[in-house]
Amino acid sequence: GDEGTFGLGDSRDIIDAKPGTGMGYGQGTGGLGLRGTGRGGGGSAYGRVHGLGRIDTGGGKGVAGRVGRKTRRVPKIVVGRPVVMGSLDKSMIQRVIRRRTNAIRHCYERELQRDPMLAGRVIVQFTVHNGRVVNAVLKSSTLGSPAAENCVVKQIMRLRFPTAPGGGVVTISYPFVFTGGPGQSFAGLARSQDSLDPYRRSQLIGWWLDQNARKKALIYLRASQKVFTDPLERLQLFQVHSVRHGFPQAFEAAARRALKAPNPPAWMATGLAALVAPRGRAAVLDTFGPHAELGTEFASAVLMVLVASNDQETGEALAAHWARTWPVETMLTVLEAHANDLPTITFSVTARVLDTRFDAAALRNHFASASAGDPTRAAGHVARYCGTPPKGMMADCRRMLESVGHGADVQQARETLLGALEKELRLTRASDFDNAGTIVEIAKVLRERKRPQEAARVLSELVEFSGGVLGRRQHYMSELMAAGDKTGACRELGAVAQLDPNRRDVFRQMMSMRRDGSLQHKEADTCIVNGVASLPASASVTAVLTWEDDKADVDLRILEPGGEDVSYSMTRSSAGGILYYDVQDGYGPEIYASPARTSGKYDFRVVYYGGAAKDVKARLTLIQNPGTADERRTTRQFVLPAATSAADVSITVPK
Repeated sequence: GDEGTFGLGDSRDIIDAKPGTGMGYGQGTGGLGLRGTGRGGGGSAYGRVHGLGRIDTGGGKGVAGRVGRKTRRVPKIVVGRPVVMGSLDKSMIQRVIRRRTNAIRHCYERELQRDPMLAGRVIVQFTVHNGRVVNAVLKSSTLGSPAAENCVVKQIMRLRFPTAPGGGVVTISYPFVFTGGPGQSFAGLARSQDSLDPYRRSQLIGWWLDQNARKKALIYLRASQKVFTDPLERLQLFQVHSVRHGFPQAFEAAARRALKAPNPPAWMATGLAALVAPRGRAAVLDTFGPHAELGTEFASAVLMVLVASNDQETGEALAAHWARTWPVETMLTVLEAHANDLPTITFSVTARVLDTRFDAAALRNHFASASAGDPTRAAGHVARYCGTPPKGMMADCRRMLESVGHGADVQQARETLLGALEKELRLTRASDFDNAGTIVEIAKVLRERKRPQEAARVLSELVEFSGGVLGRRQHYMSELMAAGDKTGACRELGAVAQLDPNRRDVFRQMMSMRRDGSLQHKEADTCIVNGVASLPASASVTAVLTWEDDKADVDLRILEPGGEDVSYSMTRSSAGGILYYDVQDGYGPEIYASPARTSGKYDFRVVYYGGAAKDVKARLTLIQNPGTADERRTTRQFVLPAATSAADVSITVPK
């Protein structure tokens, strides 16, 4: 190079140097440079031996050497064509990906510092919804670097796309090929092949297959098979998926030999089962049946392939074959993920376990497979084990009892279980009487035991002794909603509003119950008024305003006896009157509480502030002495004909 510093060009240029070119000492600005495009060797030199091309025995002018032009190897990412399921345009997807190419390349370059020979192909599958990547997973990879692969997936999660025409979800599979580490490409791997372990050789073979150099890959595979004699080491030559796919017969032969070794790897199970399964049940049983030391992970992987191939019958037959000789505990682990897919054998194995001892995992798998096994027998196991469940299994038993039918023995077991649970909860409450969680659980059990009135009574104890505690009122309201008591929940919302007038969520929940149709207008109005009056309040008059248009904004304005105006612009008076949060998007309620022990005339004005409807129906309820034995309620209904219209009501509170 022009700098004159020492360096070599691409190693292939050295190897491919033609006879007759020299590699002499440079005497000019030429030299063996790291950078630049100057001749690798050159200038004039004299001596006995000049270069590698010609030999001068008497001294003369040497011949300029040509090591080759310097080409700097830069880490490279080749972005492939996406496979798209959805309405996003491929060219748009490619443009978005290219904008993040540098960040994705950085994932590769960073790991090159740890492994200079790193290279391979990565496919990321991701889902786009409303322009955002909501999920991204590594679909396949020959890179062999989890850190780089995870980094690429994270970069994909940060992409932003245009919204797909018509909306909807778009699923994309995108390939990236990483090559060109500085002098350590797969071509470089080939030149140092003698020092490679089986997995690195598998990567190299896979790379050659990706480059359509099948003949070279086959020669190297055969040579590598001679290097490694251990069955599991030889098997690792096929660890890269493309090698298994490219040389299926060689992989099968290596896998069958590895089957005889203890604990073969689970990835082999997936590949071998995929090859053997299409040949039928006999081939599967002949391949996997005779072995007693396959390992639970391996065996489960074989069954997974058969289930994915919609060959559950073969899966059932193979598992049944194993179950004849394998320990029942081993089979229980193997079938743990296949209870629904292979129900018959799962039912049989778990029944064997349950016939001898209680086992939580067996019990769960047993019920999962019961629908296709023997539901009657499954129900019997439920009744047997859950009638007097072991400690810690009550919650599981409750779920299982709900899934196995309604036979007499099951019903009896359920009632026995619930009775034991109620007794346990009441004993717990005896030492912590005001525990909200225990109160709620007792109420749930009572509902399950068909005692709804008693359940409601117990649940009300959440607020019976702590009625003025905001958190308890909210808890009680939530439990009433969960139990389907919308009227009771609405009543409690009104009480919560009294305790904390500024909580917006209380009013929002009131409106949502009206909007979702849980309560009609009159019901909603009544329960809110009852809720407002349910707690003793230090007010002479309380007013509750609701209306029937969810797009209308209706306001309540009050002129107090002392002459002060209270409205959305001034929600508190100096005397202590307060107008709760101003609801602006429909239904209300708007609630006013007067100062305590204040007599005189109160003027209320209902104003249709804004909206599209011509007529809006409104209801104003005035409560004198709320929460006392002298409580009196007056209700006025109005039809407000147009925006900015108003209606007036007055009430006088005696001294």
